[in-house]
This record gives sequence, structure tokens and C-alpha cells, in this order.
Amino acid sequence: MAKLLEALAETGIVIDACDAAGKSKTAAYALRRRDPLFAQAWELALGYARDRLADTLLARSIEGNVEQIIKDGQIVAEKHFIDNRLGLAILKRLDQRADGPGAPRRAPQTAPRRTDADWEVVLTALHTGDPDRSAIEQAVAAPN
Repeated sequence: MAKLLEALAETGIVIDACDAAGKSKTAAYALRRRDPLFAQAWELALGYARDRLADTLLARSIEGNVEQIIKDGQIVAEKHFIDNRLGLAILKRLDQRADGPGAPRRAPQTAPRRTDADWEVVLTALHTGDPDRSAIEQAVAAPN
């Protein structure tokens, strides 16, 4: 379980996380449905993946993308482009954050953020096989 959740936090892609943990996607989803605590830890992992994705998208919106043009197996040119729609979406989100809680346009409410310490507690408990799962319950339930 810990390996799957670590990979899910890293990639955000369930099938990649399952491959890394040697589990089937079907088994992972079944465990998530059966085990509410595992489901909470899964959501925590996706929170970390979301942060990574947000950082990547922000960088792309600023730096743009490079498309390589290949002819006869050789790179003959590169085309640099900026996705204006992505940039506008990121800007809108950053504007909402900058407006702050008292402004008319508010950032959407999200689940309480967890700390890196909470995440480490969850992973350590899963790796060591916390028999009563109390450390996991406490880490996924405690808002910051």
C-alpha cells in the first residue's frame, strides 16, 4: 500500500502507481472502496500530485513548450510556443489567490491541507505495518 501511495503522490497517475507497486488497477480501486483509511491516504497522495502538476503547468504557462520537427529521423527545427489558454487559466487562479479572502472573487474552497509530516507518518505506518492503524488515522484526520 505504501509503495502504491508513494508512486501516486509522485505521478498522480493511478496505473503508473499500480505498476510501481506491482498491483493491478482493479485491486487498488477495490482496496480504496473497502478501506476508508486507505481511501483517505489515497486522497492525501493525490494532493501531493496536484501540487506537482500545478508547478509544472505554471512553468509551462510562463516558459512555453518546444515542439521538435523531425525529418528522416533527424531534428531539423524546433518550434517554441506558449499556450495562451493555459496561461490565462493559471493567471485567473493566481488572481483569485491574490485577491485574498475578503475580496469579491474568492479562491475555491479546498480540503484542509496536510503537512509533509502527516504524509511521512502515513508512509512510515504503512511501511512498518502499524497494526492498529492509529498513526494513519490521526495523520489523515488532522487538519492543518
